[in-house]
Amino acid sequence: MPWQHPLFTEMELSEFSLRLLLLFFPGVVCAYVVDALTIHRRRSEFEFLLNSLVLGIASYLVYRMAMFSWTRLSGHARDQGQGGSGQNPSGVPAKTKEQS
Repeated sequence: MPWQHPLFTEMELSEFSLRLLLLFFPGVVCAYVVDALTIHRRRSEFEFLLNSLVLGIASYLVYRMAMFSWTRLSGHARDQGQGGSGQNPSGVPAKTKEQS
């Protein structure tokens, strides 16, 4: 068995660290693409992490705006009872004063 450092043999990937990795993944990919396609001075690790954070947040904002626009334009909000069709979000028709 090859030599192993005790710190690395006991380390496990927690749910929090996995979520953190998934959160930073789009930003890291974007930062690598920007690094490859632009001419710039050598960046430090801090600048790379800052770029990946900003690009990751920007990618999630673009994704959220696209999903919001898609649901509004395609009418899915009305189909789910959220478009002013007289139903509450659970899909059950709202009671009128005559029904109470």
